[in-house]
Amino acid sequence: GDVVALLGETRGELGGSELLLALSGKLAGRPPRLDMAREKALQTLVRTLVREGLVASAHDCSEGGLGVALAECCITEGERMLGARVELPQGSAPAHARLFGEDASRIVVSIPSAKISQVE
Repeated sequence: GDVVALLGETRGELGGSELLLALSGKLAGRPPRLDMAREKALQTLVRTLVREGLVASAHDCSEGGLGVALAECCITEGERMLGARVELPQGSAPAHARLFGEDASRIVVSIPSAKISQVE
């Protein structure tokens, strides 16, 4: 029942990524660019959202990108089943790069429906 949101900018950077390693067997390319001011602003925002009880969960996209982060968010123990229906964010990068690019400064959050307006 929560809303899933991706905070941060998606550029589809695949250099040094898990996808590149899985497909080519090589760990190569330039790693994702990191803007320290953006990273600090995003981390401050997420800490505030958590502290104020406005998000139910938060997960980084650094290892495997958005696709892996979403899958990891749905892993649970026991009988409880979790899943998500999501729309892939639009962008100039191909779908595989938007899903598995390891762009810096991106965090997936789940927001209880009743708290969406406060988060926005």
